[in-house]
Amino acid sequence: MAEGTLNEIIKTTYTKNDFHRKIVFLKEFFSNFFFTEKSSKNLKKALGDFLKNEDVSDCFSKSLTSLGDKFYDSFDTKNYNKLLNELESSIDALPHITIYAPILLPDDEVVKLGKWVRENIKENLVIDLEVDSNVIGGCSFVWNGVYHDYSLRYFIDNNRNEIKKMVRNYKNVEG
Repeated sequence: MAEGTLNEIIKTTYTKNDFHRKIVFLKEFFSNFFFTEKSSKNLKKALGDFLKNEDVSDCFSKSLTSLGDKFYDSFDTKNYNKLLNELESSIDALPHITIYAPILLPDDEVVKLGKWVRENIKENLVIDLEVDSNVIGGCSFVWNGVYHDYSLRYFIDNNRNEIKKMVRNYKNVEG
């Protein structure tokens, strides 16, 4: 697999889940494009039309259609499945951070988070985004094998005595 192909798709892909989802869509698209009668010979236009018929966000669609011609030129009827399988297996070799959030984040928020992570932690870092309802009012994450909790629950638990004292003092002032 060409390193450039992985680098191209990773530029607009921030989570493992999104990466795998793009591979699934690309497999379906290429199967459709290469082996059915095409109304358009332009691959990127055909991809845009294909994505319009799928239930995907604008953010997801734009990230796939924004990939360069060089990316799409590397696929043909004989190699597309092999290349996509190689791409899919390569995601696990990339450095990643596991982030636990209390809710499923919208695509545009995942993009913001992904850009921040790559600017502030490490370039080409992939997020393994997990939903954990126990993480309230913040997030927790695993980086380099170490768990970090920045949730409201963590701060409340760690400051329980100080919070009780403040509440008692407030009641005494009010009372």
